[in-house]
Amino acid sequence: MSDRSEGPGWWLASDGKWYPPESQPQAAAGQQVLPAGSPFDIWKSVVMTKYAQFDGRARRAEFWWFSLVNFGFIVALGIVTSILGSFSDAFTGLGVVVYLAYVIGMIVPSIAVTFRRLHDTNKSGAMLFLWLLPLIGSIILFVFYLIDGDRTENRYGPSPKYQA
Repeated sequence: MSDRSEGPGWWLASDGKWYPPESQPQAAAGQQVLPAGSPFDIWKSVVMTKYAQFDGRARRAEFWWFSLVNFGFIVALGIVTSILGSFSDAFTGLGVVVYLAYVIGMIVPSIAVTFRRLHDTNKSGAMLFLWLLPLIGSIILFVFYLIDGDRTENRYGPSPKYQA
């Protein structure tokens, strides 16, 4: 039994073996379809292929894995900037520029995946403006991010989690 995947998209079956992406079974009607790939693959998918896609739906897994990996990159860049800053002010400036470029570059995909996550729960992307309400708005949004999406097709498209 291998303890690692053989490449991107490979999946671990209940028999403990890794299988290629093309052999992954499709869920039967009404059954859950598991996300493919590692958290980094999900992050890369959101950034590279769905950069400014505000329509459609995003599963909880897509939203939370993107958020976690994005947060990890931000923390890592902050640490690297601090370490570089201990050597020279010039390195601090370079680190800050790279850090800010990453943060600014992630604004659009972060908003887009948030819109799609709200769409999965049949809420308008405009609900994101609830964060403007001190404390209560953030709590409401957090609950929306946690609840399961609609099992059936809604006005934003078919469920990415459940097959019809």
